[in-house]
Amino acid sequence: MTLELVPCPECGHPSPLTGGRLGDWVKVDCIAHGPAWAQVDMPAALTVPVPVLFPELEPEPEPELIITVDDGPGDGSETFDGRNAHAVDRGSLLFVRWCRVHGFTYHRVGFDPKVDRIPRFWELPEVVRLLPDFVVVMHGQPILVEVKGSPNLKQEEAETLGRREAWYGPRYRYAFCYRDRIALVGAETVRDLFNAATERGRFESDDKPFRRLELAEYWEWIEEEAAP
Repeated sequence: MTLELVPCPECGHPSPLTGGRLGDWVKVDCIAHGPAWAQVDMPAALTVPVPVLFPELEPEPEPELIITVDDGPGDGSETFDGRNAHAVDRGSLLFVRWCRVHGFTYHRVGFDPKVDRIPRFWELPEVVRLLPDFVVVMHGQPILVEVKGSPNLKQEEAETLGRREAWYGPRYRYAFCYRDRIALVGAETVRDLFNAATERGRFESDDKPFRRLELAEYWEWIEEEAAP
């Protein structure tokens, strides 16, 4: 099964079709720019089939024990470069879907290496490199959200939680977007879950340690979007 994508006419980011059509134009939903119209007969707007992203269409079994990272639909099983070689950020797409289901306004603010790689990015100040992925307006209040594609959190990222809280304040959140669910939790909760985690391992790609957070009481299963 495939999901048809069309490059956004503003930035070229591969964006899912939303079903709208007006002559030779189709409606797409870009993560960066929101809904837009793309002309299907333009060379830059040819549809590209990619694997379906959501497990309700292609279910996979839950791994029994995390020793190394599993190959499930989340991005946690790949290296940084490997994840960024994909045209689609699966965790962000699932997060955008959750926002749309709830009617929340979302804006991408962090760096997206899938769209625009920055040479020598690691030389930038840490406060810039660790910018959250999204600003989301929930119930009239803006919050900052860091999106993760699996429940696995690296040790080195856990060590930055205190600095992130100091920079971004109490409205800073983590969104763990995995398969058909999302857990939205604060940095303090992430720290507590990390310290309490019993499932640990190392990423095969770089041998860096991670812990798998127990998010059972925080998961929200994502509903289907309402038809336009």
